[in-house]
Amino acid sequence: MHAHGSGAMVKTVNQLLCGVHIAVVAEAFALATKVGVVLKILLEIMSGSAASSWMLKDRGPRMLEAEPEVTSAVDIFV
Repeated sequence: MHAHGSGAMVKTVNQLLCGVHIAVVAEAFALATKVGVVLKILLEIMSGSAASSWMLKDRGPRMLEAEPEVTSAVDIFV
């Protein structure tokens, strides 16, 4: 059974998980860069691995762009 009004909480949990995935991708890319791994190759490998996620596949390529298009605001995570 579910409580009335739980939709907002489910959305909050979703945003939390999305934010964590984005932050972890950024940290992984930073670590890989420090040790000389080519990020484009890393992204290709990780996208097909157990470490893959929708956020990695969607946001990962944008993170590699010099001037990525902004499609959402940080405010939604607050």
